[in-house]
Amino acid sequence: MLLTHWPDNFCHTNLDAPDKVDPSELLRVGLISFSSGKYLADADRQAAYLLARHVAIRGERRIAGEMESALNALSAGKSAEVENSIRPRLFWLVERETRAIISTEKLEETPSTEIRKLAEQFRLREDLRIHDFLSEFGVTAAFVEAEPALSAVYE
Repeated sequence: MLLTHWPDNFCHTNLDAPDKVDPSELLRVGLISFSSGKYLADADRQAAYLLARHVAIRGERRIAGEMESALNALSAGKSAEVENSIRPRLFWLVERETRAIISTEKLEETPSTEIRKLAEQFRLREDLRIHDFLSEFGVTAAFVEAEPALSAVYE
């Protein structure tokens, strides 16, 4: 769990002092942290599956956002270098989101097949969606292992 806020104009400066702390924010952070930790500690098979579904839905949204950025870049006639970076980036995102779904198995005492099945369905659905999207623009969309393309590629 990452306990932070943004923007923090004083973090890592010589002005970062206790007088800059908002007690109500500390209370909110404490309550949210405790509630999240308690939920994860008490999670059973059903809670793990529901969390996996939530992770999948959010993953679909993140991939859709990246596809929108790719659409803007492709529509603007970006360079071949940008075009060639889109495919690995999108497939890398599918891999990352699939692993995030699978990570919810750790909440179960004995991993079930439901979460793995959900993750595999997610991967197949998103791979197909990306393949169809890229083929509209003539971008080679072969299913290959994606390299982590962490930099912004659509600038």
